[in-house]
Amino acid sequence: MLPLFKRILTILFIANTQAGIDYTIIESTAQRLVLRIDIVPGSEDDLKPIHLLIGTPTADYPDLDIRSEAKRNLPRNWSVPEGDGIRWLQNQRLQNLYVATLEIDPTADENHFFEQILITCRYTNVPAQQTTPNNRQTRLLKNRLVNWSIAKHWFQPNQHQKLQRSSLPTGQWLRFTVSSDGITALPASAISASGANLTEQNPRSFMVFTGSNMGRDRSSEITGAISYRSIPDNLVEIAVQFEGESDEVLDNEDQIIFYGRGSSGIDHKGLDISHHQNLYFTENTYWLLIPDDNTLQGKRVASIGPAMNTGVTMDYGISPFYIESDLINPFAGGLAWAGAAIINGSSHTAVTTMDSPNQLVDVNVTIGFLGNSSSIDAQANPAHLLEIYHGSRDVLQTSNSWTGLIKSDVSFSFSGNRLNDGVNVFIIDNESNSSYSQPHFDYLVGNYGRNLNDQGLPYEFFAPIHSNATTFRITAESELTIWDITNIAVPKAVTLSNDNLGYRFDVILPQDTLARYCAFTAVQLNLISTATLIDNHSFSELRNNGPSVDHIVIGPADFSAVTAPLVTHRVSSRYVELGKIYDEFSGGNPDPVAIRDFIQWTQENWFEPKPYSVMLMGDADYDYRNITQQSSIQVPTIEIGYGFNHRAADDRLAAFNGLIPDIAIGRYPAKSVTDVAAFVDKIIQYETNPDYGLWRQRVTLVADDAARPEPVHGSIATGKSHTQNSETIAGLVAPSIEIRKLYMMEFPEVSNASLYGVVKPEATQALLDILTEGTAIINYIGHGSAHQWAQERLLYQDNDLNRIQTKNKLPLWIAGTCSWGHFDEIETEAFSEEVIRMENNGASAIISTSRLITVSSNAYFTREIFKSIFPNGTITNEPIGVIMQAVKDGSPSGELFHLFGDPGMPLALPHQIVSLTNISPDTLYTLDTGRVSGTQNIISGGSGLGFISLRDAERSVTREYIINSTEQELSYTLPGGTLFKGQFSFSGSAFSTLIRVPKDISYSDATGTINVYMVFEGDPAQEALGTFDNITLAGGNPVPDIVGPIISFENEIGRLIRSGDHFSENETLYLRLSDPLGINLTGEVGHEILITDLVTAVESDITHLFLYDENSITTGKISLGDLIKNKEVEIQVKAWDNANNPSELTIKLYITDDQGLRLFNVFNFPNPFALETQFSFEISSTAEVSVDIFTLGGRMVCQISPQTVTAGYNFINWDGRDKYGDILANGVYLYRIKAKNGNESISSIGKIAKYQ
Repeated sequence: MLPLFKRILTILFIANTQAGIDYTIIESTAQRLVLRIDIVPGSEDDLKPIHLLIGTPTADYPDLDIRSEAKRNLPRNWSVPEGDGIRWLQNQRLQNLYVATLEIDPTADENHFFEQILITCRYTNVPAQQTTPNNRQTRLLKNRLVNWSIAKHWFQPNQHQKLQRSSLPTGQWLRFTVSSDGITALPASAISASGANLTEQNPRSFMVFTGSNMGRDRSSEITGAISYRSIPDNLVEIAVQFEGESDEVLDNEDQIIFYGRGSSGIDHKGLDISHHQNLYFTENTYWLLIPDDNTLQGKRVASIGPAMNTGVTMDYGISPFYIESDLINPFAGGLAWAGAAIINGSSHTAVTTMDSPNQLVDVNVTIGFLGNSSSIDAQANPAHLLEIYHGSRDVLQTSNSWTGLIKSDVSFSFSGNRLNDGVNVFIIDNESNSSYSQPHFDYLVGNYGRNLNDQGLPYEFFAPIHSNATTFRITAESELTIWDITNIAVPKAVTLSNDNLGYRFDVILPQDTLARYCAFTAVQLNLISTATLIDNHSFSELRNNGPSVDHIVIGPADFSAVTAPLVTHRVSSRYVELGKIYDEFSGGNPDPVAIRDFIQWTQENWFEPKPYSVMLMGDADYDYRNITQQSSIQVPTIEIGYGFNHRAADDRLAAFNGLIPDIAIGRYPAKSVTDVAAFVDKIIQYETNPDYGLWRQRVTLVADDAARPEPVHGSIATGKSHTQNSETIAGLVAPSIEIRKLYMMEFPEVSNASLYGVVKPEATQALLDILTEGTAIINYIGHGSAHQWAQERLLYQDNDLNRIQTKNKLPLWIAGTCSWGHFDEIETEAFSEEVIRMENNGASAIISTSRLITVSSNAYFTREIFKSIFPNGTITNEPIGVIMQAVKDGSPSGELFHLFGDPGMPLALPHQIVSLTNISPDTLYTLDTGRVSGTQNIISGGSGLGFISLRDAERSVTREYIINSTEQELSYTLPGGTLFKGQFSFSGSAFSTLIRVPKDISYSDATGTINVYMVFEGDPAQEALGTFDNITLAGGNPVPDIVGPIISFENEIGRLIRSGDHFSENETLYLRLSDPLGINLTGEVGHEILITDLVTAVESDITHLFLYDENSITTGKISLGDLIKNKEVEIQVKAWDNANNPSELTIKLYITDDQGLRLFNVFNFPNPFALETQFSFEISSTAEVSVDIFTLGGRMVCQISPQTVTAGYNFINWDGRDKYGDILANGVYLYRIKAKNGNESISSIGKIAKYQ
């Protein structure tokens, strides 16, 4: 039995007590799992169902014993729908382990909930065959199964039968497409024009193939419930009629005739006739194979002999008709495509053609609509009422009423004698009482009795009956061709005879299915004009036993070459072109299900190690068919939902046993090769040449404001929960990690003209400062949208995107908010997309949701991610894709979380640990030093660079505020101030460094913390963290120091920069601060390091950017590169030392463009001179400089030998003598200063006077 283990699910607070839903594992054995569920709701949101993923020994659900206790009343103002109690939501096989999702709904009914529920799961017998989980299975499941320690013994051997590859003959492959159903001809001229080698090719061997789904998409397998399906054959050969093949030579007049299937059209199964609208592609791909082996025989259309003794004679068939023209997706997402809107009080006319109707056979019609509102914000649930007429408004056929933004259809029938021969009109009037009613016409489909004749050829019809020997009579002036197309892939030619009563054919109709026929003549064929020869084509490059790789990248062919460096960097990786996946798994059609089938193939048929992650290299949107003419899909996603509530779900591309993806999946939303190149370079740089520093051991927690400006978006308790959930997450972070907190409660409001009337610019600036300084992870919990965080616009896409300056300090963003990852829009880009696409900036990866999600679900799944990053207080070394599996539990909310980035990417956080063994003295006094000592056993004798920070004690705060006319308070802790931040070198197993404590400490009884981050030299370098807490801080003795720090400026190589200097725009300016007592880094009000741009009058706090030099506690610097943006710079700096003595310095610089060697400020002094003088000048780069002296007539009297000088101010002295050593006569002379650097040279001429 396992020891008692407690795990928090949803955490909220009532006053200062913990609230929400907890569970405790009471018992976990191979026979049963016992859970105690405790419910303390703080708001309605706490009572939403939560889900647990449980490993099971077999495919059967465990039996549940449920004991609910302590039934309690809900507060009167709470609105909670009656739930489904405790139930199994779904089960599936996941990485060869059976798992089941348990949904826990604590509500008893609309007015009550249970405070405690005891759940016992009783397993069925454990199967005899079990296997030990491999590394892939362990890493993908360990952090998300409640009962992993028991379930890891229940892995099954692979029971799926490996699908053998279909053996296709070798030869030349020609590709062509068919856009609509019907009899189709591929002429010999198109084959010849393809460039295929037709020499000595026997047409009898030619074969025609298409995808096994015969042109239709397989979306139903992936957009609804998902259950295991074996991977279908890719191609099927269809029977064709090859006119002219008998002479065994391909002549110009020859042609291949076959029944072609487009992407959409009429389907039938058994006795059902339906219309299929393909939402993914508009043409069906066909393949013509010209085999190398001439002796092969392609499938040909066979003839059906006449049946004998028919008992039924019919002169009509059932012909289908349909109208469906997708023009708009009114909700900009999902699969809700429809036609024209029917505005309230208006009409819509649907026109279709029904040739030769039989007046004795009723017409069956179904019309579909998509509900919509003229203003969803004003009325999202309008009532619709549509009245439907045929031909005229004389007779109302039917009406259809429904409510909301969902699909609805209505079916009706009427007598065939009301049909016109030819055009028929259906009139639809919107008679709704709601002015917001604005539904869309979606489709019209039906069937009617059609007289069999030679009118309106070609046409299709179904037999009205089945299971009979039947004669069909056809009225025609000349002979027709009739094919039986009941089996689309293998049509058969019907034998047509002519007796005294006309044409007839006699057939035996199949049982339990309707026979389907097509009537046509040779002059009425759909003609294929172009066929393309595909050189060296293979249909088995991917359908093999496969390479052993951990990662696969799927993207378009155009992205392959530019992605190659990342594939190489991952080592065990492979780029797979999307087009090849389509060719091998959907017959060449761009069906997203092909991606799922390919991933399934890798798991069932490739050798170990099989891929555990896949990255989709390319953007996606909801418009698969580019109806909007704005779609830029590179790799499709899976859109789910046919109404207003829709979502994108990349998970389903990797889910083939159920709703839980079998492997980790991520997406980089690239639109172009340029996007891909920027991402590849960024990630390789991030991993192989990182910007080492304290940011790599830092996590930043950001929480929305409880006193938000629009309190109707959730209860008061919900508003508090953002901060409280962040506090819970802080408790999960490993102790060696520095936690920064940006809680919006800490920042003042400023009124403005935005939607909610207030913003918090200081909070925004603080967040941007944190990003500039660097943080390994930034996590946000709160309200949001695709384009902003928080109602107060903490981050607002239009304003703040270009203000993000992380450079190579790339964080992982985790945004527990609504829709920040809404990547499948067309007209706009989500904030997250633009951040991840930033070149060498922005983000290494982003985790966020693609649609709206509840507060409790956000908090729960964010917490699960942090548990995966910091398992049991340690730091994981798993890549981000594996970490993401913690939220994939089979629930709809978990499916909303997407990873934007490479799932194979490791975190910046080091997972190795060094030990800090001693702090001397054990109490650190203000203005005094301390020595921190430690040991490492990571690399024997290892050396490198360490970073150290000393932080003051955490402080508890309680903030009071008013919301909804009530006084509220919220308590939480904030990190202590930074007291020291420096660098030290180390070598060997032991290390130590000095720190200094400022005067500005909290002077509390609470203790401080030291964090160490160390980088070990090597290839690759290794990193480690260490921490030492409970450090006592106390006031020390006063120091007789009243002088502030020395302020200076320098460039990258340490050259001093003075006011009035010229400075290249391509150089980085550094601020250097030095003081024997060190620099005040606490950021306390009034003691910050402030820089003021005197040109714009903008003041910035840059305290957080200061870092002491290596092994120094007295001097350090700050990069000002991002602050130097204008041609003329004038800035003022104010800083404080640790004894709180201030200093100020103003500097004015002239910024120059980088145009090579330049001379500035050339002077000589004194001028006139008596005995000697000095030439001074400013130079833009290192050069050899000489000085020549001339008379006014141009005669050289002296040449000072060239001297090598460096960039900046320089001086050359002259003793006033000529080239012979004689003293120059009084008078006016010319001087020329000449600088030379390689092929560059520049000179400056001036006048100088000698007077003695």
